[in-house]
Amino acid sequence: MTRHFILRALAVALTTTAIIACDSSDNDNTTDNTTNNNTDSNNSTLSWQSCASDTSLQCTTLQVPMAHDDPDGEKITLSLNRIPASGSDPLGSLLFNPGGPGGSGLLLIEEIEAEQLIPDSIRERYHLIGFDPRGVGASTPIECDSLFDELDIELNEYPRTRAETETLLSALQSFSTACHQKHGTYLQHVGSGAVAKDMELIRQALAEPALNFMGYSYGTRLAALYAQNYPGTTGRMILDGSLPPTHSVPMLFGDELTVMEANLDRLTQACQQFSSCDPASYKQRLIDRVNTLINEDAGIELDLLATLLITAVQETAIIDSIAEPLHRYSQEWDVTPLLVVAELLEDEDDTDEDNDDSAAMLYAVSCADDAERPTIDDIEALRAPFNNISDLFAELQLANAAICAHWPAALDPLPTVSTSLAPQTLVIGGPFDAQTIDEWSRQMAEAIGGRYLQSQHEGHTVVFSEQNPCTDEVAINFLLTGQLPATEVCEAPMTTAAATGAP
Repeated sequence: MTRHFILRALAVALTTTAIIACDSSDNDNTTDNTTNNNTDSNNSTLSWQSCASDTSLQCTTLQVPMAHDDPDGEKITLSLNRIPASGSDPLGSLLFNPGGPGGSGLLLIEEIEAEQLIPDSIRERYHLIGFDPRGVGASTPIECDSLFDELDIELNEYPRTRAETETLLSALQSFSTACHQKHGTYLQHVGSGAVAKDMELIRQALAEPALNFMGYSYGTRLAALYAQNYPGTTGRMILDGSLPPTHSVPMLFGDELTVMEANLDRLTQACQQFSSCDPASYKQRLIDRVNTLINEDAGIELDLLATLLITAVQETAIIDSIAEPLHRYSQEWDVTPLLVVAELLEDEDDTDEDNDDSAAMLYAVSCADDAERPTIDDIEALRAPFNNISDLFAELQLANAAICAHWPAALDPLPTVSTSLAPQTLVIGGPFDAQTIDEWSRQMAEAIGGRYLQSQHEGHTVVFSEQNPCTDEVAINFLLTGQLPATEVCEAPMTTAAATGAP
């Protein structure tokens, strides 16, 4: 399979019924921290100028230490942009992170402005700020992805044997060595702990008493770390599609398998709409077909089928669109129906390719946060338990679990996130999210004293994506008043596919 497949599999998507009542008595700390946050940024040390790329936005930069334990040492540059608050009495700034690791906050703010994604009530009261985390985009970037082609490095992202795992680890070693030689120790200073410290320096430069934050997916880790390390200046924070409070690369990919497999069951159960098929037999036919295509090295058909399957289990809103073409494909193994649906999905995907997460930053951040460097025996020990959960996706996640095998040592690995001192945050999970599973959001809410909310929507992340008006209303109310919801569930109408059952 191609490298595009693994990046597609790991990509982070930014992507109703009654409005729930809110309990104003449950969030006194958060309200106290942020209601005094009125500011016009007159005391800010940042110099905002019209952005060259979009004059409707403002841009600036901030110098921060490469190593925070050496504040007088080498500096790196963070790039920020913002949409100024439209009202005359702003609450302050609302910082965004789109996920990744490797997602560009600058591009997110550009998209928010172009598509008018944020409600007017929030735009009126907050300056909306994006920043490229260190190593990303315009913030002293790590640029190693070209090394795959320059050094002719091929990653086998579906290793079915120990020998294939050995080949994968050798390719990962070549890549990590070359990237380390290119960027030196900076490669070891792009972890989440360093970014959380950068966020505190951004708050100080903004001259605001509290940091308000909207974190999607990986961005939830940054929010949680900030709340743990700087509880006194933690403002209103929303964690949408949270990572867990503990960090282990193999654990993360292993945990995802259960939801991926459950979502695959939903996809294959849909065959009953088109024939008297047996879903279990139909599912096995698709798995057998993937293995046949791998054996035959049938690149185009394999990439097409694999990409559609992985996209369907991670972005479940497309299950209704793919179910019938996939069933027709399975009758004669004619790829025409898959080509048609792939073209339709591509036409609907307006995501800028420049916003794709980089493999280098995915590896660099994940491995800076995790001290473990797995051996081939460690990886192979995962094969049986992964396959017990998912026959189709086990090898994909096995390859993902190996990414840190030869990466430079972690200088600041993450501790287990835990705090009882920070104001309450809003932590949102979704039952069909295979990228940041619902249970992680529950765990994170408990670890940081946050309020958990299950948002019943398809796929990954939800806030301000128009997937669940109830969830958006909760988020708006929290950001404007500090009030948290009195319920744990934001219900929403389910699609036909979703109605077949939740994991």
